[in-house]
Amino acid sequence: MLSRKYQATYIIVLSLFVSLVFSVLVPVCTGGVVTLEGSGVLFVIAFVVSLLGSFLVPLGKMAAGFASLLNQSPDTGLGRILVNVFSGTFLTLLIGLVAIAFQTGIGEVDGVNYVTRWLRAFVVLQPVAAIVNNFFDPLATIVTRKLVKEQTMGNPALLCTASSHSTGSGTEPAGCPQSLR
Repeated sequence: MLSRKYQATYIIVLSLFVSLVFSVLVPVCTGGVVTLEGSGVLFVIAFVVSLLGSFLVPLGKMAAGFASLLNQSPDTGLGRILVNVFSGTFLTLLIGLVAIAFQTGIGEVDGVNYVTRWLRAFVVLQPVAAIVNNFFDPLATIVTRKLVKEQTMGNPALLCTASSHSTGSGTEPAGCPQSLR
C-alpha cells in the first residue's frame, strides 16, 4: 500500500507534466497563438484544475474501476494504460471546460458557441492527454520515488510490475530498468 504522501506527490508531479503540455496545446486547439504569458496562465489553470480534479474526485478509484470493468488489473501494463486513458479523458473534460472559457470566453466567437469550441478542442486534446498520461506516468513514478524515498515495489503506477516475468529470485520484475527495481 502506498502512503498518502507518495500518492499526493505523484499526483502533483504528474499534474505538472500534464499541465505543461496543456498550456501549449489549448491555444493551438482553439486557434489562438501560443505566448509565454498566455501559456503561463493556462499552465496555472490546468495545474489547479488537475489537482482539484485528482484530489476532490476519487479519480484513482474511478479509473481503476474502469480498468476492472474491462477485466484488467490496474497494476498490469494494459490496466495502467486504461487507467491513464480514463484519467486523461476525465481531466481533459475538466481542464478543457475551464481553459477554453479562459482562452476564448463563454459567448460566441466568430459565430461559434462555447460548447462547439470546447468539443472541437476535446476531440484533439483527449487522445493527446491519453498519450501524455501514459508517457509521463513512468517518469512521474521515478520522480516521485526519488522525492519521497519510499519503497514502492508493486506500485501500480509502474508499467512493469512484480507480476511480470520473474528474474528467478521472485522479488524483482524482469524487463524493468535497474532504476525501477
